[in-house]
Amino acid sequence: MSSPEPVENTPARDTGLNDFLAEITSAARELSSTIRGSVTKAISPGAKNYPPLDVYETADAVIIHTAPLDTAAPASVEVAMTGDTLTIKITTSPNTDIPEAAYLYRERRTGEFTRTLQIPRAVKATEAKARLKDNVLTITLPKVQDTGPNIINVQMTE
Repeated sequence: MSSPEPVENTPARDTGLNDFLAEITSAARELSSTIRGSVTKAISPGAKNYPPLDVYETADAVIIHTAPLDTAAPASVEVAMTGDTLTIKITTSPNTDIPEAAYLYRERRTGEFTRTLQIPRAVKATEAKARLKDNVLTITLPKVQDTGPNIINVQMTE
């Protein structure tokens, strides 16, 4: 049995390997950046998930609760329903009792925020109610009551 011949490291082989490793390294960096960007978007103040919501249903309605809205007044909250899409628009203001220069750290969000979501049930938008209590916005959307199948009699004509 003969022993394998030694493989020479030629510039062509080194270049191919280096190109391959560079490509893998680049793909790994891109993936890492994508993951880091997704996590940042999920927790950043500019994320489309503000304000955080809880949406649930009862037998008669779909209910939406926001997380507490620290500096929102009822006049600065707008709720609109178009088709099956609910839009919540909130404008919050900074606390003017504290001078800007006094802040050491500031995380509370201020400005205009819009949150849009689709409601997966048929609701009566004209009967919707929204209230702001203890800085929590609660939206109640009465559901359209399903009366079951509508049977249509077919008449024969000659």
